[in-house]
Amino acid sequence: MTVFTSAGFIILFVLLMIVYFVVPKKAQTPILLAFSYGFYFMVSRKLPVYMLITTAVTYLSALLLQRITDGQKTYLDDKKAELTGDEKKEIKRKFEKRRKLVLVIGLVINFSFLAFFKYTDFLLDNACSLLANLGLNVEHQALNLVLPLGISFYTFQSTGYMIDVYRKKVAAERNLPKLALFVSYFPQIIEGPIGRFDRLASQFDQKHSFSFDRLKKGICLILWGCVKKLIIADNLAPLVNGISENYSQFGGSQILIGMLFYGIQLYADFSGYMDMASGYSKILGIEIAENFRRPYFSTSLAEFWRRWHISLCSWFKDYLFYPVFMSKGLMKLGKKLRAKGHREAAKNVPTFISMAVVWFLTGLWHGACWPEIVWGFSNGLIMIFSLQFAKAYDGVNKALRIKTDSAVWKCFRIVRTYLLVTLLNFICTFATFRDSLSAFAIMIKNPVPAYLSVSYLFPGIIDRGIVTLAVTLLACLTLFFVSLYEEKKNVLLYEAIMKKSWIVQGLVFILLLFFVLVFAVGGENGLSGGFMYAQF
Repeated sequence: MTVFTSAGFIILFVLLMIVYFVVPKKAQTPILLAFSYGFYFMVSRKLPVYMLITTAVTYLSALLLQRITDGQKTYLDDKKAELTGDEKKEIKRKFEKRRKLVLVIGLVINFSFLAFFKYTDFLLDNACSLLANLGLNVEHQALNLVLPLGISFYTFQSTGYMIDVYRKKVAAERNLPKLALFVSYFPQIIEGPIGRFDRLASQFDQKHSFSFDRLKKGICLILWGCVKKLIIADNLAPLVNGISENYSQFGGSQILIGMLFYGIQLYADFSGYMDMASGYSKILGIEIAENFRRPYFSTSLAEFWRRWHISLCSWFKDYLFYPVFMSKGLMKLGKKLRAKGHREAAKNVPTFISMAVVWFLTGLWHGACWPEIVWGFSNGLIMIFSLQFAKAYDGVNKALRIKTDSAVWKCFRIVRTYLLVTLLNFICTFATFRDSLSAFAIMIKNPVPAYLSVSYLFPGIIDRGIVTLAVTLLACLTLFFVSLYEEKKNVLLYEAIMKKSWIVQGLVFILLLFFVLVFAVGGENGLSGGFMYAQF
């Protein structure tokens, strides 16, 4: 899959820039829309049929929701003097029922495509297994459906917009090309971020002119994203994949090294994409949502998920957690517990149930398989456990006289969180649960290296040569120190560089470009490498 780093795409993007900044404001949205659909076809080699259907359903549903909302307001304003309070309530109830029906139909249609392509084989497999356990042998042939590119991301983005219209947070968009661009905007169609209509689509209304300052910032972000993706992630792939696919041939310390590097690989791959997407979008004058905020400096699992894949977590919070938490069933449960004097339980139980639902579905979103579901649910359980015993935890710290505000304690918590994330990754990195448990058992039984050598500690990478290994480790260290600088200063390094002299800026550009052109060729997929999160 050729995205962002191919010569063909770069040439097309330069042509887009020339046309985009020359044409009048009213033509910029149609041009971006045409490029986005062309980009989708170029990457997936398929027509964006399902994205078109999702766009049409979203557009019509939102317009109908807006029409019902406006109709209610007009009717109540016209009949204001004639209606009693009870009559007004009844009218509002009827209109609300219509709005809810439209929303449900729109959501069902949009999510049905995602469910069909992503979960059909999973559901059939489990249904047949269940019937087999009941003594009924039913055979079925796997459909092996190919997941349409970006369907998880544009489905969530579209449904978020529909819900916002339903909640009257935004007005329905009547300009079809503008809404279609919101759904299909090329920098975020493959891996997100999952944008919000009020923040992204409003930028399409503005006239965007060429800016040399934005061009410099965008190129800097793109090159830094290339370093993450093509030098770090793609060069770590042989080590991580080799160990996860053939774990029985490796020692415990090698499995541990592989899992520790897996976290770095995944972050470099995903955040590298985000940097490139942000860079291309920034050049065009459009800011997309932040999706990472140095997650491996988190001091708890909850904080990690506030910093990792931010747009997905905020989507689940706004469109799933709060609706479940505020549902009639949980509200009644909370009242019953409060009436019986269980105030703490009245607050915690609805919260914990809502979290369990969210994290079950988070796991399911990441993959149609039980390891991913268990991985998601395990994240939720750990955070529920942490909330439940937070006071006891604080009490232990006080009893042991631990200086919780010290740098040493913070470092301990950061390392602990990274190890916890690594441990959770055991659940879904290997092919099956049995493989995960077997690999973990090998790691526990044989934690000490049989001998210390470069080939033992870095299998896979060393096959590409000592220079590739050295550059990969240097890039990892650079990523760490850049992240440390940004964490301490609370500023993005590329923004700080752009404030320096043109000599400093030029040296940074030359250095980044040199490393990408010289050392990225050895990556897993060369300069046209695919992205790990595209499979979701």
